[in-house]
Amino acid sequence: MSLSERMPRRVRAGEWRELRDIRLRLLADVPWRGRDLAIERALNEEDWKERARVRATAPDQAAFVIEDAGDWVGIVELTDQIEGLWVDPAFRRRGLAVSLLDAAAERATELGRTDVISWVREQNRPAIAAHARAGFSADGQVQRWPDRADWQIRMVRPL
Repeated sequence: MSLSERMPRRVRAGEWRELRDIRLRLLADVPWRGRDLAIERALNEEDWKERARVRATAPDQAAFVIEDAGDWVGIVELTDQIEGLWVDPAFRRRGLAVSLLDAAAERATELGRTDVISWVREQNRPAIAAHARAGFSADGQVQRWPDRADWQIRMVRPL
């Protein structure tokens, strides 16, 4: 099966190692998230098992991944908003971010939500474009990243 035919799927409770590994890759790839990387590197096995269990089974949260030959190459997490959208650099510009955002939006619809929100770093033009292709638009709200000079813009997708 080609990568373009692969659909996002929900993380399974026992996939804590894979979840840990992709989260650490995500954070290592995003220079302004260094503090988060240090925090997540310090989590122990039980912490990661619990996170995977919650993302796999909680009714109001989820994590979706895309795989290529068994390797996780993209992830998005849904809590009360979109979190942790990331695609491996070798797999970018293939529509995977849009597929992940669509999976999160579908889950939010199942939960009865009327919209889904994602805060995107203002300088991250590729992420803004991917969100737009997935039906999100900026609603004019902005906020500073905690402890950073960077701004985030709020993007919303009506459901």
